[in-house]
Amino acid sequence: MKVVRDKIRILMVSGNPSVNYRFMRAALKSDPSVDLLSFVILRNPSDTLNVRPHEQSLIPFPVETLFIKELAHFDLVMFDNFNYTLFLGPNHLESLRDFVKNGGSFAMIGGPNLFTEGRYRLSPVGEILPFRFVEKEFYRREAASRVQLPRTQADHPILRFSEDSEADRRRLWQEMPALDGINPVAAKKTASVLIETADGIPWPILIVSEFGKGRVLALTTDYTWKWYIGMVARGEGNQHYLRFVHRIIRWLTRDPSLDAVHILLPETKAIVGQTTDVRVRLRADASSRQPDSVISHAVFDPTEAKIESTLKPTPQAGEYLVSFAPAVSGVYRIEIETPITSLEEHMVVTGPLENLDAAPDHLQLEKIASATGGSYISQADKLLSEIEAVTRKASKEFIEQKH
Repeated sequence: MKVVRDKIRILMVSGNPSVNYRFMRAALKSDPSVDLLSFVILRNPSDTLNVRPHEQSLIPFPVETLFIKELAHFDLVMFDNFNYTLFLGPNHLESLRDFVKNGGSFAMIGGPNLFTEGRYRLSPVGEILPFRFVEKEFYRREAASRVQLPRTQADHPILRFSEDSEADRRRLWQEMPALDGINPVAAKKTASVLIETADGIPWPILIVSEFGKGRVLALTTDYTWKWYIGMVARGEGNQHYLRFVHRIIRWLTRDPSLDAVHILLPETKAIVGQTTDVRVRLRADASSRQPDSVISHAVFDPTEAKIESTLKPTPQAGEYLVSFAPAVSGVYRIEIETPITSLEEHMVVTGPLENLDAAPDHLQLEKIASATGGSYISQADKLLSEIEAVTRKASKEFIEQKH
């Protein structure tokens, strides 16, 4: 079984209520698969207020709850122009680093508040970031800078809004409205630059990398909202900006739809003795378009013995057909390998349907329940009480405070 997460939980912390935050938040909220929790910093700990604490309407930033107790429940953490050194201590930063190392995702959006104190080199966050500062000034706002795609990154999943050609994708980004402010940085050797400035020094704008089991992304500007407003002003709509934000989220959270290889199982049941066809679709950069060397494949029967199979291209570009004739019923494994990635899929092959026994195998069900930490109940009168006990065990509580 493939378990698909129905919601992507995102924690977003913005250093101030900026225009960039407004449009980024609107783009995230427009995606029904995103569950967004956002905080905006309206005052810093050093701010002096001549107001009694019980008369203040702003709530304290719940650092301990978010970065110690609840961090593991999120899929993605985003810092938007956020000077975290004023709020997060070493234990919070170490928790964030471990969160990414164990499979979480982290995104940092630039701006004038980004690392104004320059402490990132000594911070655990500095370990996971895909860039380093190269100049004394952390933020630069001069003449507006156009952007472009580096020569080797036009086929990255984040940039593939549609099936347009590489030339069309490059033209799209060259026509994007210019950015007024950037953070001048240099990408680390382990990172990839997807978008860079086109005027003068090619400063990285969008940088991605992996850290441990997780993924990290840096957007070194707080003016991407111009890619929304500017395109709308030209009469081209806001779809480019929305797709850009959505694909950033999906790449960070490893959405299978962005994988380079897709194995499509047949819609009809696979039956013993009948030829079964499995379709394999490759993204443009996953193959060399040569049928005899594009991919290698293998099919294994339920005993893990390799069986005879064939591979041939279909009339559709980038699609291939793996065909084999299963001799026995059971679970078969299909392996596909390309020059840049590999993937495997499992499919069930049954015998003639009239020979199947629909009665439950109680012994087998009890074994499955025991092996997976579940419970097996044979009498109906205990079913509701057992469900109630499991539900109570899995329930979680939280306390919400309002002032």
